[in-house]
Amino acid sequence: MSRIPHLEWSSTQSSILTADNSALSHWKRVPFTKEELPHHHLASGTSRGAFESFAEEQPRGHPVVGAWSRTLFTGAYSHTTDADETCFNLQALGWFIDFRLPLSKPAFRANSLSELSPEELRAYARQHIFGGYTRVELNTGSLPVATRHHVIDWNYLRDSRPIPNKWRVRMQRNNNVWREVAFAKDEEGEPYYWEKWERMLGDGGGGEYAAFRRRGDFDGIIVCVGGYFNYLFPRRGGALSDMEGSPVSVVDKLVEAGDLEGARAVLSIRGGHGVIVDGNWVVKRSISPWEEGRTFLSSNDVALEASGARECKIKGEVWDIVEESRPGYVESLFGGAVKGRHWQQSNL
Repeated sequence: MSRIPHLEWSSTQSSILTADNSALSHWKRVPFTKEELPHHHLASGTSRGAFESFAEEQPRGHPVVGAWSRTLFTGAYSHTTDADETCFNLQALGWFIDFRLPLSKPAFRANSLSELSPEELRAYARQHIFGGYTRVELNTGSLPVATRHHVIDWNYLRDSRPIPNKWRVRMQRNNNVWREVAFAKDEEGEPYYWEKWERMLGDGGGGEYAAFRRRGDFDGIIVCVGGYFNYLFPRRGGALSDMEGSPVSVVDKLVEAGDLEGARAVLSIRGGHGVIVDGNWVVKRSISPWEEGRTFLSSNDVALEASGARECKIKGEVWDIVEESRPGYVESLFGGAVKGRHWQQSNL
């Protein structure tokens, strides 16, 4: 198979995040529990109850709430910047969706996953999106600490990440720029990786946010901050490959074996980022480029019984409103004309 620079993107990201595969040794010096591992609740099916418990203890007004873009990612002696990938990290009070799109990703003429060629499937695999709950601890005299728990994850099939997704928050005084620094440290006492995040214009300073989670067996997350939204849906039917390894390596093996349907099943996660204008939600960037430019939701797609309600219907399906910064904010996202509407039947 041919090798192109884009095919190295995922391995480069992994190398930076693990400081050339040294992260596990650094974490051996830091005690943690299995419940802190990012895929623990996903693998055990306990995320709904666990996240409700987390929400009861989550501090309000912590500094990470907002819509963020990543301008620098560095670990060991490597780094990437926003000239290499575009990141849309939407963080409500607890719920988040983090979307990373390499700028080296080739343009596809396809209008669906089924139209991608074998080599295009391999290129399509090199991107990342994940979502779940960020548990934040505020301690007087020390930096805030965040631990992320993933409930939908592009990079998760069967192999759970063996160390926590846990980091400290070093915020600038203006609250518009911060560094995510690894909780564990290297032999010299320095964080083994760090990321620089900058506030996206139009997020309202992180003061207005909402998050939705679809009920039932087929999960789904929507996170809104200011005028932005991210969305994320899992693999259809919980599709998993029997092969071990990362989704990227599994897709490469499936393509090489000629199992294109298996590769497409691994890549069937949907997700993206968009803007909300006058009740219309328009997709700007997506895992699936054929979704870009489309209307994701409009006021006609949503029914809300009352302001402050804890559930709504989106195209006929019940979603829990798991976070809302103030009563009435969810209603305002759809132009304020969604209360008491007849609940339609459709598919999102």
